[in-house]
Order: sequence, then C-alpha cells, then structure tokens
Amino acid sequence: YSNLYKLTAGVESMLRRDTLSYRAPTTNITGGEISHGINSLFLLNDFNLSSNLQGNVSARMEQTTLNDGWRLLPRASLTYKMSDFYLSAIAGLYQQLPENSFLLRNPTLSAERCWQYIAGAYHEAKGKTFRLEAYYKKYNGLATNLNNMYASDGYGSSKGIDLFLNDREVLKNLEYMLAYSYNDSHRKYGDYPVEAMPQYASKHNLSLAFKYWVSGIRSTIGITNRYASGRPYHNPNEEGFMQHTTSAYNSLDFSISFLLSKKIIIHSSASNILGRNNVYNYTYSSSRGGDGAFASSPVNASRNSFFMIGIFITLSGNTAYDVSNF
Repeated sequence: YSNLYKLTAGVESMLRRDTLSYRAPTTNITGGEISHGINSLFLLNDFNLSSNLQGNVSARMEQTTLNDGWRLLPRASLTYKMSDFYLSAIAGLYQQLPENSFLLRNPTLSAERCWQYIAGAYHEAKGKTFRLEAYYKKYNGLATNLNNMYASDGYGSSKGIDLFLNDREVLKNLEYMLAYSYNDSHRKYGDYPVEAMPQYASKHNLSLAFKYWVSGIRSTIGITNRYASGRPYHNPNEEGFMQHTTSAYNSLDFSISFLLSKKIIIHSSASNILGRNNVYNYTYSSSRGGDGAFASSPVNASRNSFFMIGIFITLSGNTAYDVSNF
C-alpha cells in the first residue's frame, strides 16, 4: 500500500499419504493407511515503523482433515537496526501433526502446539560476524504412547541460548569460528511416563574451529574441536526415569585443503584424531540375568575415527575456487 505498510495474504494446502504394512507371525499381511490434508489461510502485515524499526503482525488459520479443527496461530516480530547491528524479538504459536507412525494408530490425535519466544542480536562488519539468540518454547498436545494407548496429553518446555562468532580479520591468513549452545529441555512425550530431558539432547554444545591459509604451499589447514555434555539415559536397574547421563562427547578433527591448480582441489580430513571412545547411550537387555539385573552395553560409533581424501575437479568455468578467498 505504501513504503510504510505491506499486506500479504494467501492460501495453502498440503496433501499427505502414508502406508504401513507388515506381516505378523501366522497371519496375513496387515497394516494401515492414512491420507489427510492440511489447509491454511495466512495474513501478514509488514510495517516500516521508522527508518530503523520494522514490525510484522501475522496470523495463520490452519485446519487438518483428520480432526476438522481450525486453529488460529498468531505471530509478531520486531527488528531494530543500528548501523550494522540488529536486534530482533519474535513471539508466535506454531503447530505440527504427530509423526505418521502415531497417526496410523490413532488418526484422531490433535496437532502438537508450541508457543515460541525468541530474542536475538546480530552484527556483521569488517570480516566479523556475531549472533546471539535466547529462546523459550512451551509445548502442549504432544503425542504419547503408554501401554499402547495413543493420546495427545504430552507437554514440555525448552529454553536456551545460541552463540556464534566468526572472525576472519583477527590475524593475517587466520580465521576462527566459535559456536556454543545451551539447551534445557524437558518433555513428557512418546513412551516417557514423566517429564524428562529427551535422550537426544545435551545441555552444552561447543565447537571451536581454526583455519589458516599457508600461501607457500597454497593450502588451508583446519583444526576443529567439538564438545557436548553427556546425554541422559534410563537405567532399568534403578528407581526413577532417565536417572543418568553419559560421559561428555569430544572430538578433535583435522583437515587440509590443497589448491593443486585453478580447477583442482585436493582435500583430506580426519575426525577424532585422539581416538576418544565416545558413548552416545546405553542399551539394556529385555530380561534380568542370573544376578537379577538387566545387562547393559554402550552405544558407540562403528569407528572411533574416520579419514577421507578427495580430489575435486571443476569441468566448467575457469577456476575451481576464488584463490583470494581460499
């Protein structure tokens, strides 16, 4: 309508179909099929409140043919710009249907909903990039499966921060990158009898990478260290649920890329060069042993370390890479 206001509206429809078939012992092939649609109307209002402040107020009406319920999903955001620095805030309601494996067993499950609140800061100038984001998410209507009873009575929350730093100007020919995330997540979903931290989650995740350009041999040498705090797991030999965490994950990786010619790059990398034995989880036997306990075994990667070397040849154009940025 003007430089101060823009309106966007539209409709959307997604069709989904999933089939499950299996052969049970001494029976014929059986299974199930689910076909459904997700229909929505959306309206977005963008405002230029000032030369430095932009806002958005939007709404989405969404309906699934499985439960025929229409739901209003409101969302809003603000962005403030100061030279090469940005501040932003976002709040909104989002939803998605449960996994198809759940819907095949109970097609009347409701959509899983999440209120999200996000605040962030972003800066990029003179070879430096900085991002910081804090968030809080509240879940309800999560799909659960307890004693083969599929319901939408799960809930949970997640809060944390994400930090990213990248600097290509700190020293000549040197670039570093730091990424850190903190996540405190608890959910009652799936086969969880109580609210707990999901097994796939780790509270602290850190990655620190350095790349150095050696002009004499036309190569980039990289070193990366990746760390993650332990993941929760359930020990059936003890009271409670998800009572323990694995040891921390750590991997020191090395790489080198050699510019053989304008159109040929030779790249090699090695992961976990210290050979650390990382444990991701523990599995337990389905029955008690002679000592009355469930035997356990750690879940590890198939190999502690991995090495690769590749030759990349560009068949079109004049160069494989901009050497000034290599």
